[in-house]
Amino acid sequence: MTIQDMTLEERPREKMILNGPDSLSDAELLAIIIRSGTQKLNAIQLGQAIIKKADNIRYLQDLTIEELKSINGIGETALKAMPKIMQLFIRKPKEVSSGMDFERRLYVLRRSFENDPDMR
Repeated sequence: MTIQDMTLEERPREKMILNGPDSLSDAELLAIIIRSGTQKLNAIQLGQAIIKKADNIRYLQDLTIEELKSINGIGETALKAMPKIMQLFIRKPKEVSSGMDFERRLYVLRRSFENDPDMR
């Protein structure tokens, strides 16, 4: 099932805006950051695969590049983004009070990808 096939309330971005970031699973948070899946896996399933590879979201930063590359659907852009994604999970800002606050922080993170020469 693609994310587009889900009801609005089930889609990660809409769910976060409606109910706040605490309403999302770790895989759904990763899906928002990843933004797209593959023909076989939607972004949530790809997030689940990453978490499974790490054994737990807390060990995500311990994955090697080789381990990440072994996950079908993880491309070069995602590999380069992983250090910044780790920071998002490590720092979990205390002042985020709504889905819109979190969405703004994701926007800033994405803009930093665009301005990072390693992300091109």
